Amino acid sequence: MDAHKRPRVLLCAGGSRGDVEPVLHVARAIQERGVEARLLCHVEWSRLADGTGLSWWPLAGSSSHVRGGDRRMKEEEAQETWKKQLHDLEAASEGVDCILFNWFTAYAIHLAEKMQVPAVALWLTPFTRTKEFPCFFFAKSM
Repeated sequence: MDAHKRPRVLLCAGGSRGDVEPVLHVARAIQERGVEARLLCHVEWSRLADGTGLSWWPLAGSSSHVRGGDRRMKEEEAQETWKKQLHDLEAASEGVDCILFNWFTAYAIHLAEKMQVPAVALWLTPFTRTKEFPCFFFAKSM
C-alpha cells in the first residue's frame, strides 16, 4: 500500500439493528483514526450511517428475512437474494485494503481471500468455547 494513501476498509453488517449498530461503532472508531470506512448493510439500516461521514453501500435483502419476520423466504427467492448480496459485496469491496464482517456476512471472507486482503470477523458472541462460555451451538440449555 502506498504510504500516502488513506487505508480503505469495508465493514459488512447483515442482520438486525442489533447486529448492525455495533459494526457501525467500529466503523466510526476506525474512521476517527484516518481510515476510509465503508458500511455495507441492508437499506433499512442505512439511516444509521447518515451524518457520520461513512460511505454506505446497499446489501440486498432485509433483516426481517433473517429473523423470520412476517414471512420467511422461499428457497428460490433466497437464492436470488444471495446472488444479489454477493454482487453488492463485490461492488462495495472494490479498492479496499481490508474487509471486516459480522456473522450474517461471513461469506465476505471468501472475497477477501480472492482479493488477497485481510479479513476480520466481528463476532458479538463467542463462537468458540471458553471456560466461561460454551459454544452456543452446543450449549446444554439448548
